[in-house]
Amino acid sequence: MKKLIISLSCLLFLIGCDKSEPLKPAWKESSTLPSMSSDNLEKTLDILSYRILQESDKAGFKKLIIPAVASGNRPEAFVAEEVLRRLYVNRNLKVITPLELTALIKQTGANKPWSESEISGELGVDSLLRLSFEQAGNDYRLLVELSSYPERKIKMKSDYRIQDTTSSLIATIKEGRYFHPGSRKGKVIWEENFDKETPDIWRKTGAWVIQDGKYTPLGGTNEPLINNMAVFTSPIKDHKSFIFEGDCYIANNGEAGLLVKGATPNFSVFVIFSASRQMTGFVLRKEKKDQWLSGPIKYRFPTNRPFHFEVFVDKQNYFLFIDKLPVTRMREEQFSIGIIGGYVNMKGSLPVFWDNLKILSL
Repeated sequence: MKKLIISLSCLLFLIGCDKSEPLKPAWKESSTLPSMSSDNLEKTLDILSYRILQESDKAGFKKLIIPAVASGNRPEAFVAEEVLRRLYVNRNLKVITPLELTALIKQTGANKPWSESEISGELGVDSLLRLSFEQAGNDYRLLVELSSYPERKIKMKSDYRIQDTTSSLIATIKEGRYFHPGSRKGKVIWEENFDKETPDIWRKTGAWVIQDGKYTPLGGTNEPLINNMAVFTSPIKDHKSFIFEGDCYIANNGEAGLLVKGATPNFSVFVIFSASRQMTGFVLRKEKKDQWLSGPIKYRFPTNRPFHFEVFVDKQNYFLFIDKLPVTRMREEQFSIGIIGGYVNMKGSLPVFWDNLKILSL
C-alpha cells in the first residue's frame, strides 16, 4: 500500500497536477480548529466528504482529481484515500483516480506527460482537492483545500487539529476499521468461506477443489488455454444494487476474474484481474468475445499475498475497489440480476485461490 501511494503521487507530479505553492492554514489558533481523532475519525471523514460535495455543487464542478500523497506514514495519505473512496461512488461529481487519469491519457495516444491545461481541456477536469499535513511542536494539523482547476481559485478551505499523536491516528486506521463510501455496506445476503464441502449452488466448468479453506482450480502449466469457471445463480434476484467482495490470490503469471452480472457466462459483465498483463477493468463478454467497458487500467497485483476486491453495483453503475483503493468504474444497462461467480484462465496461471466471498445489500 505504501509503495502504491508513493508511486501514484510521483505519477501525478509528473503529469503536472500539483505544482502550486504549499497549502497555508485557514486559521491561526489551533484551539479554534475542529478536531480529528481516532474516536471521531469516521464521522469527521463523512462530514468532510459531504462538505466537499456541497461546495463542488455550488461551484458547478463536474470532474475532480485528488493527487495521491507521497507518504504512507502520514495522516493526509490515509485521509486522501478515505475521502477518495467516499466521493468515488457519488452520482453528481465524477472523481478521477490517478490510475484512471493515466489510462485516459494513454487512450488518447499521448506519448508524453500532459500539462494541466491539457488535462483540463481534453478530459474536462475542473477541480482539484489538495491535502497537507504539518506539525508545530506537539500540534498537528491537516489542511484541506478545494479549488478550481487549473486556475486554482479556492472554493473551500479547512483546517483540522489532529488530537492524537500521528502514530495513534494511523494505528486506528490500520487496525481494520474499514471505512466504506458513505458507510453504505448493508446486511450480508450470502457468503462463502470454503471451510467445508463446496455447496451445490456452484455450477462449474473444469476441476475445482477446496484446498486449505480456499477455492482453487486443478490443472497446470501444460493445460490447454481454457476458462476454468465456477458460477453460481445469484441469491439476490430482487436486488439491483449490491456489493460483491472477497479475497483473491494470483500467481505472477496468472489471470483471474469475476463474473459480476449477466445472463450466461458467455453473455456477462466481468472484471479481469491480470497479474501477467498487469491490468484490470470491466469487460463485456458476448459470445466468447471480450469488449472493454472500462479500461484496461494499469495495475500491479501483489503476488506474495491475497488482495481484497469489492465491486459496488448501484443499479447500472459499477465501481471496482482493490485493497480499499478505487480503481475504475463504468455504466452498463443490458443486465438485470442473473449469475455471479469467478473464473481462472488456466494456462500458466496457477496457483489461484478464492476466499471469503460475500454479497451484501447496498
